[in-house]
Amino acid sequence: NFGCIATGTLQILALNYNETIWQRYMGWLRTVTSNVPSEEVVQSVIQQEYYHNFSAFSTDAIYGIITAKARRHHECQLPLVA
Repeated sequence: NFGCIATGTLQILALNYNETIWQRYMGWLRTVTSNVPSEEVVQSVIQQEYYHNFSAFSTDAIYGIITAKARRHHECQLPLVA
């Protein structure tokens, strides 16, 4: 059910904010077939905008969840293989 809600939300955003989404889309499409962006294009723009402004969401609960589950860089190096 959550997948259907997410897809519907992306479609509503695509219909209502198509010009803004196309302006902010940084990807490449071989052929643009419609003025209305696909759900994947909308999702890509939202993801780019969220990560670009990630520090502005530092008081958001989702920010805390993401940072708590983020992988930490370890200083150990893998052995080199010839």
